[in-house]
Amino acid sequence: MTRFQVAKTSLIRIAPLPIPQITSFDVRLIDSSTTRPSQRPELTTDRVDNAIALNNTFPNSDSFFAPQPQRIAQFSFQILHGDQVQTLKLIGRSPDGQVNFEQKTYTVNPDQFSEDLLGLCEVDLDGILTCQGLLHTMEKPDTYIFELQVISRQSLGEVTDSRPADPIVWEPPPPPRITTFASPSSTYRSGEQQQIEFQWVIDNAAQLQQLELRSLSPDGLVNFPKITYRFDGQIPQTLQDKCQVTGEQLVCNNLAIPLPDPGRYNFELTAIQRSELPETEPSRQIHAIAIQPPLAPEITNFQAAQSNYQAGKDTPIRLNWSLQNPQDLLAIRMVGRSPERIITVPEIIYPFNGSIPQALQNNCQLTAEQLTCINVPTSAQQPGDYIFELIPVHRGNLAAMATSMESDRIRIRPRPVPPPQINGFQINGEDAPLKYVVIIDPQTSPSPLNLSWEVSGAGIIQTELLPVPGVVPNRGNLTYPIAPQSGQDTLTLRATNTDGKQVQRSILIERVLLPQPEPAPPPRPDSDSPSDSPSDSPQDTQFTPFSPDIESNPWAPIDNPPQFN
Repeated sequence: MTRFQVAKTSLIRIAPLPIPQITSFDVRLIDSSTTRPSQRPELTTDRVDNAIALNNTFPNSDSFFAPQPQRIAQFSFQILHGDQVQTLKLIGRSPDGQVNFEQKTYTVNPDQFSEDLLGLCEVDLDGILTCQGLLHTMEKPDTYIFELQVISRQSLGEVTDSRPADPIVWEPPPPPRITTFASPSSTYRSGEQQQIEFQWVIDNAAQLQQLELRSLSPDGLVNFPKITYRFDGQIPQTLQDKCQVTGEQLVCNNLAIPLPDPGRYNFELTAIQRSELPETEPSRQIHAIAIQPPLAPEITNFQAAQSNYQAGKDTPIRLNWSLQNPQDLLAIRMVGRSPERIITVPEIIYPFNGSIPQALQNNCQLTAEQLTCINVPTSAQQPGDYIFELIPVHRGNLAAMATSMESDRIRIRPRPVPPPQINGFQINGEDAPLKYVVIIDPQTSPSPLNLSWEVSGAGIIQTELLPVPGVVPNRGNLTYPIAPQSGQDTLTLRATNTDGKQVQRSILIERVLLPQPEPAPPPRPDSDSPSDSPSDSPQDTQFTPFSPDIESNPWAPIDNPPQFN
């Protein structure tokens, strides 16, 4: 029988594998501009999310508007019992718990590290895992709270330890800010200026994406189209000769835009930051500008060359005028009227297009300040009274703003008509003397006088034989009866033309009555036969007209003759 000998060992305890513990976890934020390849020769492009960011510097880059340099998070940590680590997880959250850094997962194996950890991590003989200089680029400015999680080999995927790092803050760069927005003048006038000039200064211009210029009316309506200047990595072409970079400022001067219509404009300049930055309220400034209408043409003088004209001698009427602010003068209208406002001279239009029209070349001078015209002829030639009106017409449908002016009353006198002439005035076929004596025999009826006359002259002539019969033809004759008693009659032949000029000739007819013969004495008784004395019979008496020699001119016109209708 075989006998067995049993030996016993001392108590052996199999303890569980140690659980990895994070003993330190540190994160710090660095600029890409401070990370140079010479510092970390082991850093390769595949270990940084955005390797290009390492070479972007500010403001020493080729363009003032170079992209904002990226920020890089540098991680360092140490894990006790690191040889028991299977997987590391790295995640970042904002203070409100929102993930702002996507989770990164790394395999940790003494025989095989994740490629991202090669050269950065090692496990020493004591099983301590140490990692230093793990880099990750950040997407945008924010506050980051990073957490490191450990999964051990025995935990079957469960997190065995985790530790958050102290928060790190990536402050966004200051947004662009308009510090100056102005114009050399707050008031412009159409016609004098053709454009508005602006100047502005933008701080933190490297963060500028675009500028917008627009205008709102005082009641909030858009009254000027928006102009956009885009800064795609450089100053826009339209601004390159107006703008320059000074430090971190964009300074633009003498930026011109077309002059808008007259009115009040609240021009607003808006600076919009780059889209990859946290959104902030755009910087805005408003500059009020008043656009005044152009100065309307103003007539400073308008009158005739003379106030009285004589038809046929110095007609037509000629006018003089002076006009200020002719810059936008489109035309001049001129019309003539009677004092009763009836048009007697049709309207004439003199077109101006920055120069004197052909019809006024010899009468006018034009400067930037004034238009002067002398002796401009009109078509007014007929006798009468005229009042001319001068009306400047302004370009841009502003004729209502221009003030017209009327001349004083101008008179054209009719052409002078010579006084009429008495060609003949006869009694019984003989030129009538100034005094004509008629001897009247009381025994017989006096014979009537045969009067004849002839009057001539220009125009319409009224001929009168006064006191009776009054108006007679310019040429005629009539029988003038003689009263059978002594006395005087005055006959006047008068001729009057339309100018009121008169000529007249008067004849004094004196009637002389012969005395009655004395009765014959009765025959004496001793007288048997008629007397043989010479006969005193009036039939044998001869009478001749008496014409005294009066020193006067019967053909001279009468001073201040009466008018006739």
